[in-house]
Amino acid sequence: MLKPGADPAKIILAYSGQENLSLYGNGSILIRTATGNITDSAPSCYQDINGSRVTVDGMYRKIDDKRIGFKIKNYDKSYPLVIDPFLKYSTYLGGSLKDAGYGIAVDGKGDAYITGYTASTDFPTKNAYQAANKGGTSDAFITKLSSTTDCLTMHPIRSTRQLRSVRMWRSD
Repeated sequence: MLKPGADPAKIILAYSGQENLSLYGNGSILIRTATGNITDSAPSCYQDINGSRVTVDGMYRKIDDKRIGFKIKNYDKSYPLVIDPFLKYSTYLGGSLKDAGYGIAVDGKGDAYITGYTASTDFPTKNAYQAANKGGTSDAFITKLSSTTDCLTMHPIRSTRQLRSVRMWRSD
């Protein structure tokens, strides 16, 4: 959120490690990397004025091969301006002890699959293959997060030994 009178042109997003950085016609950013492409959706820009949310026309602008800024069209500079990147979904995953994610993949429907290990006895489970800890110092897990956020499926793989690596692969 920008204070009234602040200049949105001074906000700069700096990228590193990508092979290419470009803008799509729909306003999103395409980030090409050696391991695949990442797309940042166009920002949602608005102001709350006298109890009403007013949409503001805003978009990314490419400064150079490593930096992106914002181009905001007409808005009321006497009110705060919100430039909000679009977030498809987010969640918290973990328990009260040490947990680590080692792999993530997304399928064609946008469902995310996360692998890792947990030392937490309260790691969340739903539809678990093995619901109880098998007595080791940590357990591996495979978790599916639905892109519609209406379904969370946890699959801890309870082990008697500490497991630090789980690999994922595509089946298609």
